[in-house]
Amino acid sequence: MHIRDKNILPGLPAAHLWIVRGTCALMFLLVCDLCQGQEGSSDIEDLLFTINEIDDFETQQAIADSAMKLANASKDLLNKHLIDITSMRGYSYLSHGMRVEALDQYFLSLRAKEFSSLSDYPITVSLFGSYGNIGNVLLDASLFEESIPYYDSAIVQGEKLLLMDEDPAYYQEDFEQLIDLKIYRAQAIRSIGKPDLAISQLKELLSVCESLESQYSCFQVLNNVGRMELLDFGNTQESRSYHMQSLKIKGLGPEYRATELHNIANTYFEEGNFEQSLVYIDSTIQLKGNLLDSAVKISSLFYSYLDRGEVYYKLSLYEKAIAEWQTALALDYDFKNLPKLFKIYGFLRDTYTLLEDSSLAKAYDDLLKTYESNYQKSSEVIRVTEESEAIRDLLNSIQVRNQKQSWLNDYLQIAVLAMLFLAVLSFYLFRNYRNKKRNALFNKLESILMKDNDS
Repeated sequence: MHIRDKNILPGLPAAHLWIVRGTCALMFLLVCDLCQGQEGSSDIEDLLFTINEIDDFETQQAIADSAMKLANASKDLLNKHLIDITSMRGYSYLSHGMRVEALDQYFLSLRAKEFSSLSDYPITVSLFGSYGNIGNVLLDASLFEESIPYYDSAIVQGEKLLLMDEDPAYYQEDFEQLIDLKIYRAQAIRSIGKPDLAISQLKELLSVCESLESQYSCFQVLNNVGRMELLDFGNTQESRSYHMQSLKIKGLGPEYRATELHNIANTYFEEGNFEQSLVYIDSTIQLKGNLLDSAVKISSLFYSYLDRGEVYYKLSLYEKAIAEWQTALALDYDFKNLPKLFKIYGFLRDTYTLLEDSSLAKAYDDLLKTYESNYQKSSEVIRVTEESEAIRDLLNSIQVRNQKQSWLNDYLQIAVLAMLFLAVLSFYLFRNYRNKKRNALFNKLESILMKDNDS
């Protein structure tokens, strides 16, 4: 049965733009209120805010360039808005899949906070987004252990932000984003071989989500806990109970309901109860067929047809299984980065072998070998590999720079302490020398006076 175990949250590789989209607009509106009356400041804010409304990359970068030119007009403006401009450049790069460039800008925004003259609230909003997106990019690049400290920093800023939020709508939005970050951190922890810790952290979030009646957050937590119970521990009944609980959430959208129905089908499949698994997959496909977003519908249906074919295969209904896989292949789906396509070819080869159709079995075996060979050499695989290496190199350079800065700070502290020590020592030696001179003078005067008295 098909289970996507690398990314428990659907859509994870899309770079999680929710932090930037949700928080940057808020940040700039807040900054506008704080900075009225300063020459050039409102112009910069207006420019940056429009980046959220534009999809064209070149236009976004041109706007950011214009904002930077205005900021360079004075040191005060640059100190104030560099954190804004770098954050928005990061958003622009990330929304167009340029993760290395986005990462570089987010690191710049973190450095800019050291001399930013913004007030505490907008800086917290910016740091929440920057730390969170750095963690997301590293997680997507399979740098799981490296992503955790950035998620930790983002969570600290997010919890600080919740204490500052006065508007209930902002609080709800920030709360849901914070829950997302904690889920992503749990995924990273799971990926470094600590599923027990990951699932315990997620279970702690359930009561918090329920207390705020956040449908979206409750679904995400229940969905992830249920999948981890199945994938990491093989607890089919425990897993199914979490997915069933998720289905009871009021107002849960059809896409989310379809996801949970498919997850329940997976649990029955793992138990060998293929008839019951088929019932839930049928319900899933019926629900997915009514989705309005065609791209989401096609992607979701592909996996459902793939899995229903596998259920038919287990039930020895080979002709039906072949029909399901052929339906999946006929979908207008982007297969360029989809190894599961190879799985279908493997299923078709094995099924035609069972049906003693050697010609078709060989044809699909040849297709499987050709696609596997071409996939490893494809430009997409090469691009992803090179991008991951570039991200790792950038992260290493940042760590080296931070380490050098830490050493420099340590040396400066040692130098300051040494200078203080020398100053104290010099004062002590000078005072000791002065006291000795004074005592010698007093002794000499006393000796003269004694001689005068004797005479």
